[in-house]
Amino acid sequence: MPCSFTPPAGQTVTKVYWVINYVLGFLPPDIFYTPQYVGRVQYSRDNETDCTLTLSNVRVTDTAQYYARIETNSRNTISHYVNLTVKDLAVQISGPAIEGHEVKLSCKHCILGHLMWRKNGDIFSDAQTSDKELILHISTDDEGNYSCALKGLEDHPSPPVKLNIMYPPKNTSVSVSPAGDVLEGASVTLTCSSVANPPVKGYTWYRQTGDETTEVGSGETITFTLNTTTAGPYHCEATNQIASQNSSAVNVSLAGSWRQHVALIAGGAVLLTIALIVVLAVVMSRRERNMLSSTSDSRTRDINTQGSADAQRVDSGDPADAQYASVQFKSSRKQQDSTVQLQQEEVVYATVHF
Repeated sequence: MPCSFTPPAGQTVTKVYWVINYVLGFLPPDIFYTPQYVGRVQYSRDNETDCTLTLSNVRVTDTAQYYARIETNSRNTISHYVNLTVKDLAVQISGPAIEGHEVKLSCKHCILGHLMWRKNGDIFSDAQTSDKELILHISTDDEGNYSCALKGLEDHPSPPVKLNIMYPPKNTSVSVSPAGDVLEGASVTLTCSSVANPPVKGYTWYRQTGDETTEVGSGETITFTLNTTTAGPYHCEATNQIASQNSSAVNVSLAGSWRQHVALIAGGAVLLTIALIVVLAVVMSRRERNMLSSTSDSRTRDINTQGSADAQRVDSGDPADAQYASVQFKSSRKQQDSTVQLQQEEVVYATVHF
């Protein structure tokens, strides 16, 4: 703060110093010795008329009215005040940061020098378009805390300001509970989900019937009883302060009534029972046929064996009568054919007396 004075004629200047916020009748102390100014105050006395004050590393708390005081051996004089206002740098945002739009960040209270911009503490290298503005074409990646600082005074940045990115509803979808085909008369719940900033403030539900779309409810979830009237494709619309988005349609299909399901189950049980009976009958028939064939073969073998034994007795002179199921004559071809015919017929007996 440049300052000069003319010493009173015939008087000797004994002290030159500065005070703040002087009030008549009360003399504040010399700021050179005030704790908040220690090490930051310098008085220039390049000549007998110089009273310049240099204040380094200024702070917001240095905002005050400054007075130069001149003391002589006979009188004291105080100057008019110098009003010093110290402000922090501040980031100012031009408007809402909406995805897909442009927003400007300016460094408020900066009137000298070049700026540096930081996001979450990291320097923006080539992002600034002027000494005081940062222009962003908003995407969700731009969200973060922004600050500005004068080059050469990077240790004194502005307080960080959060850039809150706003966007319309995204990824809107419908979930159905229970999933899949539902029986007539059952309760169905549809839930609409979406991501948005600011958050979704309203949900609207629609059902498609042919070419006609009908609004059927509101709220994040709706519940209804399924029947032929309420079945069909459903979709929801999510809305926030920026825009709206529709979900894809989800078809809520009717599997039939419980009576139909009971009838189907009963019919299936009957068919299964009939099939089991048929299989069992076939198995039993095959077993019986196999048993008869086995019994016939066994009887034939027994008769043949008995006939051979009786023939041996006859040859040995046993006069006992015998009964034969078959008689083999080896003397002629015709007799052999008769024997074969007898063997092929079931349960044929003959009595032969020798």
